[in-house]
Amino acid sequence: MALPTHRSHCQRSSTAQVLAAALFLASQQLIAASSTSAQHLYIGQQRTQPAGLSTSRYSSKSVDDGARCSFSGICDGSDRQDCGPDGLGCVTTPKARKRHIEQAIKSSWRAYKVCAWGADQLAPLSCQPQLCPWVPYNSSMTLLGATDLLWLMGSSMRAEYKQARAWINDVITFNRDFQADTFTLSMTFIGSLLGLHDLTGDGMYLTKALDLADRTMVAYNASPSGWPWRNVHLGTGVVSGNTTNVGEAASPTLEFSRLTHITGDQRYKDAAYQLWHLLDTTSEGKWDGLVNTWWNVTDGSWLPGPNGTLEATWGGMGDLAYEYMLKTWALSGGRDEVSLRLYTAAVQGLRRHVMRRSRGGSVWLTDVSYDPATGAVQHGTCMQHLACFAGAAIALGHAHGINTASKPGEPDDLALAEQIAGGCYEMYRQSPSGLNSHAVDALNGTHATPTEDQAYYDQQPELLESLFYLWRFTGNATYRDWGWQIFRAMRMWSQLPSGAFASLSSPTQPPFMQVDATQEWWLSETMKYVWLLFSDHTVLPLDEWVINTEGHPYKAQHWVSGSKAAADVVQ
Repeated sequence: MALPTHRSHCQRSSTAQVLAAALFLASQQLIAASSTSAQHLYIGQQRTQPAGLSTSRYSSKSVDDGARCSFSGICDGSDRQDCGPDGLGCVTTPKARKRHIEQAIKSSWRAYKVCAWGADQLAPLSCQPQLCPWVPYNSSMTLLGATDLLWLMGSSMRAEYKQARAWINDVITFNRDFQADTFTLSMTFIGSLLGLHDLTGDGMYLTKALDLADRTMVAYNASPSGWPWRNVHLGTGVVSGNTTNVGEAASPTLEFSRLTHITGDQRYKDAAYQLWHLLDTTSEGKWDGLVNTWWNVTDGSWLPGPNGTLEATWGGMGDLAYEYMLKTWALSGGRDEVSLRLYTAAVQGLRRHVMRRSRGGSVWLTDVSYDPATGAVQHGTCMQHLACFAGAAIALGHAHGINTASKPGEPDDLALAEQIAGGCYEMYRQSPSGLNSHAVDALNGTHATPTEDQAYYDQQPELLESLFYLWRFTGNATYRDWGWQIFRAMRMWSQLPSGAFASLSSPTQPPFMQVDATQEWWLSETMKYVWLLFSDHTVLPLDEWVINTEGHPYKAQHWVSGSKAAADVVQ
């Protein structure tokens, strides 16, 4: 979860000095060039017949010059064909790869069950339960978030699913004397429960989701401006947090929309959609489709950055708003024109201001500031890994028939999504461990140099999410290969003898020290997307399901005939 800090330019860190004696011999893996036959619907307006796969224009480098290859022996390209130091370079079939992935999921779950059952997080080095730092009491976040993955894995994890369900039914309650932020309440708790309800049809999950939604909704209904209060006390309904950001404010739009679809109670969607209507009808705090990050709840005014300018980001504190502009439209089956207008304008703003190229040619998404008095635009150089979600969102929009390109020669939205994912993959390929830093100084060098204060690996899922979507929509085996290389790096440097996986204090400076923390999103997002990447297309088909920002799937409404695509809305 991103911390509420103002944007600042990335600071150049000193180049990590690779150890002279490498722990593993450098090797290179043959990337299978054949495209596995993957059927999927093109999910635009015409939704009755399969239309084949979109044409992908991305492929791996023929020769891997990255630090991951030279240090860890995990290599792209085709000039060497050995198995690598971990032996997994010779595992090339999707079925065999999926077996290894499922073994990792099972070992992760066993470690959690043995050391931290029912806790928010596992401390894997000490084999202890751990509280989530932003929730004031234990709320079983790992268990709640991972239970839908247990269900999706079928008979091999059915006993584990039943045990987790019993815990949710018997232990998890929201009649608590504590305050929490609406972001966590809506996406983590309501989101997990809604996804489980839609997958299983079990009314217990819906009952708990509605109870929490009713306790949370006061933060929206009590707002004097339409911008929700940031925190709510679940026991008393007292709200607080007069300063919010657009990402957190948008957090309930998808979940509350789904509650309205299920129950027919319009109160949920109306409460959350106040924000969309505000952003759709005002020009204050916006430019070229981008939305200022920080806002005052009391009067609805935008809050400037350090230089008195509007500040926008597709990274933390802004990312969720842009993601949910698209997904609320998709969840509605193409009925919601307000969120579609907001999304298409935002992607056009990304094209104009946020997307930049490094000296090495990679596409990065950086923060940006705008002075409404002078029209001056200033770009940052920091690329947050959180912004890598954009590859998934923009690919999904393209599959729904959206194209935001407005100039001759501009890439369409699928090509744009592929370019963003390719830039994000460089964070991994150019890291000696093969794992990403939280943020990199994207433009000041040819390689993805980590920022000094964010050179840590906390098991983030965003690129793996994008690879999953791109694989589904293109059938390009490169995206599966990239995901497999990331999984290999996770096994090599993050996995413990217990089977648990740990975060790393620095994935770019050997030795890669493990941290006593397994993030609560490790199973619910990161490993779920790796698993989905190698699963059949019939598992969560993306023309029927919309997946929330924490990996929980909701059933979409049936698409209406003749629903408007972006070209009908954006002028």
